[in-house]
Order: sequence, then structure tokens, then C-alpha cells
Amino acid sequence: MKRMLDMVVLSNERLNDQNNLLKVTPATGEKLPDTVSPGQFVQIRIENSVHTFLRRPISVNFVDTSLNQLWLLVQNVGEGTKHLCNYSEGEKINIIFP
Repeated sequence: MKRMLDMVVLSNERLNDQNNLLKVTPATGEKLPDTVSPGQFVQIRIENSVHTFLRRPISVNFVDTSLNQLWLLVQNVGEGTKHLCNYSEGEKINIIFP
């Protein structure tokens, strides 16, 4: 069953001109879903973007269960991912898990 969680951005590291590593954790302190694993895609709602109506599928890069963190590799290729690559530490994002 799919789950939707509000997440908090812990860090957003620019790896190169096209890729960012976004590290997030549940905003409420909930445990990450047990079913999420690297290689799967989560659906991210892009807030405050007039050009982005649909959620963006982003690949799960790493799941750290001990720290309750999800690492997402974001390729900056369009308006939605460009906006996502500019998120700052402490901002909240809404994610639907597989």
C-alpha cells in the first residue's frame, strides 16, 4: 500500500552541473516505510512552482534506516527538478512512496 509523508530536507548537495543529492527525513519523526529501497521511485510534489502541476518521479539512491534518512538523486533537467534542486535545508516536501 502506498504511503504519503511530509519530509524535511536535511541537505541538498550539488554533485555537478546536472545532479543534486537530496537527503530527507520524515517531518513528524515517523519511521520510513519498510518497503522503500534503492532503485525505486518516489513521487514528489513541487511546491510554489507555477509551471509544475504533476508530481515528479525521483529515484531512491540510498535508504539509511539507522538515521531514518532517504537519499534522492535528482537530475536537473526541467522546471520541476530545477525547482527541487533549489530546495534548502529545513524546507518540507511531500512524497508518495511505492
